[in-house]
Amino acid sequence: MIDVKMNLTVLLPGSSMISKQECLKELKVEVKDKKGNVVKDKQGNIKYTFKTVPDPSKHNAHSVRVNYDGKTEVINYYTRKCVPAKQVINISTIAYKNFIGNIAPDSFYAPVGFEPYKSLKKMALREQAWNALTDEQKILWHCREIAANLGGTVEDFTVFPD
Repeated sequence: MIDVKMNLTVLLPGSSMISKQECLKELKVEVKDKKGNVVKDKQGNIKYTFKTVPDPSKHNAHSVRVNYDGKTEVINYYTRKCVPAKQVINISTIAYKNFIGNIAPDSFYAPVGFEPYKSLKKMALREQAWNALTDEQKILWHCREIAANLGGTVEDFTVFPD
């Protein structure tokens, strides 16, 4: 079994539609008789019925004006809203340790203006720049690389304690 050390959420291009069940809400409506009086049960409690209606916060309302035979009619309809597409990636402990290790990834380059702290014969400039980063900066660099390869952006990442 692989133990999860880190969780990465990537925002991808595009979106997914909110599910039909999420877009509907139930309204509690009092039951009334033919005269308009509220109906109560034997214990004196008010009777309710539940009515399912579109939730306006999760729908877009549209209307179309239709002309036919000289009459104008307005048709109202709702479409569900969309939420950004996300992908959640679980990262194992082994990968996490590799992320914060002392060996610089092949695609990492020293930033412009970085001053080496050892002679370049003992340690490459790229390795020195990588070791100068904090663990959080190294993790963020890896998260951005993963998100860029997926065509998205980093929304959030969480490192779980041991």
